[in-house]
Amino acid sequence: MVLYHQHIYSSSTRVLLQRAIIVGGSPLCITSKVNMNNPGGLQVPQAQFPALNSQQRLSPNVPAGKGDSTKSRRKIGLTPGHSLMDWVRMANQKGRVLNGISGNIVEISKEELAKHNLVEDAWTCIRGKVYNISPYMDFHPGGAEELMRAAGKDGTNLFNEFHQWVNIDSLLDKCFIGKLKMDSVPGSRVRASKKPVTAPLLKPPETQIDGKISAVSVQVPTHEGPPKARYDWYQKDDAVYITVYAKCKNIAREHVIIDHYDQTFRAILYLDDHIYTVCLDLSAEIQRDIQVRVRSGPVNRADFILKKTKPGHWTKLGVPKDHNDELQHVNERELIFRKCKVHEIMQINHNTKVITCELPEGTVMHVPTGYHVYLQMEVDGALINRPYTVITPSLQNSEHTKQAHSGRFLNFMIKIYSDGCLTRHIENLKTVSNIQISDFEGNFDESRLKKCTDMVLLAAGTGLTPMIRLISQTTAGNLQKSCIKLLFFNKTESDILWRSEMEQLEQQQKSFKLINILSDADNAWPWLRGRVTENLLRQQLADLKPAEFINRLICVCGPTPFTQAAFRILKNIGYSEDSIHLFTS
Repeated sequence: MVLYHQHIYSSSTRVLLQRAIIVGGSPLCITSKVNMNNPGGLQVPQAQFPALNSQQRLSPNVPAGKGDSTKSRRKIGLTPGHSLMDWVRMANQKGRVLNGISGNIVEISKEELAKHNLVEDAWTCIRGKVYNISPYMDFHPGGAEELMRAAGKDGTNLFNEFHQWVNIDSLLDKCFIGKLKMDSVPGSRVRASKKPVTAPLLKPPETQIDGKISAVSVQVPTHEGPPKARYDWYQKDDAVYITVYAKCKNIAREHVIIDHYDQTFRAILYLDDHIYTVCLDLSAEIQRDIQVRVRSGPVNRADFILKKTKPGHWTKLGVPKDHNDELQHVNERELIFRKCKVHEIMQINHNTKVITCELPEGTVMHVPTGYHVYLQMEVDGALINRPYTVITPSLQNSEHTKQAHSGRFLNFMIKIYSDGCLTRHIENLKTVSNIQISDFEGNFDESRLKKCTDMVLLAAGTGLTPMIRLISQTTAGNLQKSCIKLLFFNKTESDILWRSEMEQLEQQQKSFKLINILSDADNAWPWLRGRVTENLLRQQLADLKPAEFINRLICVCGPTPFTQAAFRILKNIGYSEDSIHLFTS
């Protein structure tokens, strides 16, 4: 089942139609998960709609020439009056009922679902919810034939295969019939009990806090397979200590998000390809500053130190909220959007800005290198969002850089398009303007930075954004490399982003080499011209040590044709897929 609307927005922008949800009085809203992970290995772009740098890409692709495993998606022309916005206007008409049962909400069995498999009477189940999809037939760019593939059955896998990014709850809100009976839903998760969390289940773990050592650690049974996690707590007169124990490959401070508003405490931990959540309405108020200490070991752990506003004994930790003590695969989770403020705007060239946003009070989020978040705004009644990689605000150590490391500010390099669904509105943002920002997503393994001995970075335009933190991390500290070579492709000289910063860094760091390449340079340009070609890459890689003698990491980011060509050329030259990482622009 294909749910996309090519005629409504550019291939680099997602349009979500949804209602904002305010959780516990906090400035949060929830939208559907957008899958950016690639569990099957390296994702190789194909020339197609949506483009590689669009979040409408979901099905895994393979390099050209490796067979016909790339999934094809049939698109048809829609008749006038049947666009996405026409559907939205029609569905939102006062009194409009589209679920086929007079607006009633009922629980549906699998047997009942199977009876509704005709074009004029088609039901499907997506993520445990049953919808009447007959009214949407004429509005679907893939045509009725594609939708009918899911009629009368559970269409979740088919939906996720092509367009997991679509907010189905909002798109088919008026078509909602009811939930599929739980015994009919394969793999349904059991929600955590909402009984109060009372007495601690363990003694204070062995850890040093404020110079004092509490005795006795707890052993968690070893296991194989997917990550596992649980949490426990104990208290002192002035603080509460929550400890998450996790069996996973890796855990780091950057893999933890904290939200604290009113008396609600939420911690989100990224554990390999899963996400574990602790979410509670606490028994009493705590101070704003929450300390986090993450430790790796046979059993990884994260300690959260919550200082009480008023000293005293708590009889219980609090009441669990939705998703508390729940471990979800990243493909199943819901993104949380937070209402943030624009803190600073810097114009860096004729069409690109660096925008610094401040997270809401009580939220701390350190975004891992190469990961992105979604910026979201309401435009003409529709919520539009697009992914942006988080950058450091400067390649030099500065107050801005220190601010970025606090977990309270996020920085984005954004190119403004006059016809962009989102960026033309971002262009009008002012300081203290509000914008919604989601949790982070990505699949770059930072351990690759530790293992590699040198790096080659291929970036086109704003494909520079994921490279910025790679450069920043590997030109300072204990991750310095023997060589970091950036091949930066642009159209004209005025398009080169952060040129002076990178040239200054090149003078300061012998390991960093900058090569600017223009496709439409004027006669005064004395350096390289052209596009990414095999001859050009061979020439630029020739002065480096042979790849067979070192551990080289090659990162690529840019528009689809650029990334596709670069990947193909690197393979022809002899680089393996394991040595190449493709970022989403």
